[in-house]
Amino acid sequence: MKRARELHVGSLFLLAVALVCGAVIASAQNRSEYVISAKAGQINFVSGSITVRREGTSAWRTLTVEDRLEAGDRVKTGSNGRFEVLLNPGSFVRVGESSEFELSSSSVAHPQLKVVAGSIVVEASIDAEQSIEIATPQTGVTLVRSGIYRINALAAANATEVFVRKGRALVGSSAVVVKAGKTITVRGGGATSEVAKFEGKNKDALDLWSRERASTLLENNRKLARNRDLNRALASFNSDDLFRYGRLGLWVYNPTLRCYWFLPFYSDLTSPYGFGYYSPFGYSYYSYPVGYRPGNGAVAGGGGNGGAVVGGGNPGSNSPMPSQPASSNPGMNSPSEMPRAPRMDMPDRGGMQRGIERPRDQ
Repeated sequence: MKRARELHVGSLFLLAVALVCGAVIASAQNRSEYVISAKAGQINFVSGSITVRREGTSAWRTLTVEDRLEAGDRVKTGSNGRFEVLLNPGSFVRVGESSEFELSSSSVAHPQLKVVAGSIVVEASIDAEQSIEIATPQTGVTLVRSGIYRINALAAANATEVFVRKGRALVGSSAVVVKAGKTITVRGGGATSEVAKFEGKNKDALDLWSRERASTLLENNRKLARNRDLNRALASFNSDDLFRYGRLGLWVYNPTLRCYWFLPFYSDLTSPYGFGYYSPFGYSYYSYPVGYRPGNGAVAGGGGNGGAVVGGGNPGSNSPMPSQPASSNPGMNSPSEMPRAPRMDMPDRGGMQRGIERPRDQ
């Protein structure tokens, strides 16, 4: 496995940055330090009775927020248990009471989950090159767009229910398309119901808790993104270091609150619940042609500390963004010179026509 890369910075806090790509942050990491990660599988919230069985073992033990799930690990919740696990940066899985869940693959680009029994809500933030795969005893579900999804594995009925509140899912071997506001049921043997509308106002305790968690995480995202020590350390990184390990952003561990928050690269990125994130990087998706991001170390507005965060490269330099040739006119980027960034699957805003916007003045 690749070794986690860490940077220690002396300031009011000891800041440890571990950029991870397929590697496990060491379990002995100092939890008094900030940690930045792109790794899936971290437990981010637990409540009530929850147990975990590690792959290759038979013993069940109590699950805690210190745990990180690896491929093959299985988790059970009691009648009062629920927990939250991180996938790719920006995507969360929230597991309800009396459920059995397995992380089949911790791939950041294409994580795979298994719902053996019970219910989960997935808050997915993914781009066009990512997906989230979910297996149940009756079928398979692939989430192909950012959105909010509810999966119920009903053991007694030998059936799986899929609800797409926002986004788009492909269900079963025939990849039945289920769009926003629609539901489908797959029974044992593969019998599939017609795709039908459902009443979006009908929400149970799991749905309400998922939205509440999203709101809580947003508030702390705003506080964390304005942390000067964190911003100072992030600004010291070459943009290659950051964009290599996250497509839309990064997970940041807050030692005070003892959980991870999503820190997006783009200042106008919103959560699937519609909450606006705060970003210290200042990149603006809607101000650039689709597939591009700003470069040449230019200062981008909308970031932390009054927009003074350097948008790319090391602070005070004109180092180019990843895969970008140096421009003869620093601070200006022609479309042919601007670097490619992940194409994001996000809705249009305010009548903008995707793909024809012009870069704003820097």
